[in-house]
Amino acid sequence: MRRLLVLAFLAGAAVQLAASPAMAQATRTPFSATETSGPVQEGKSWVSGHILHIRGELDAGTVTGDLEGTITITVNLNVEMNTGKGELYGTFTIATDAVSWSGSFAGAISGPLSSGRFGGQGTDGTNLMGHFTQTGENTFDLSGIILNPHG
Repeated sequence: MRRLLVLAFLAGAAVQLAASPAMAQATRTPFSATETSGPVQEGKSWVSGHILHIRGELDAGTVTGDLEGTITITVNLNVEMNTGKGELYGTFTIATDAVSWSGSFAGAISGPLSSGRFGGQGTDGTNLMGHFTQTGENTFDLSGIILNPHG
């Protein structure tokens, strides 16, 4: 019985060692970029109490820096008009010459600026993950990593 347990342990260790090189191939590439975008199609908007709601606004623009290409965004937001605080969320697609990432984002609005996190799946199997910080009316700093599970 003891010998069977030792053999089972050794077999498990061998499987772990054999799998480790495949897992070690994943790469994490940091990036930073600037997004400049603006509305191209108004969404549905309404006010309930002191809350402004917008659903489905379509924005488009460019991305420059470590990522070069275009971005399209579907924006939803809720803003308390007395304080300027609220939340935003939606979907995005960043398209470069080599790959397109599609995913979602969510963040907080504080006065005239917003910040939050995003994540998307690439057409090449990579994942784009990071955060955004609004620096101007239509300008955002993007930073994060591109995770390539295949190295």
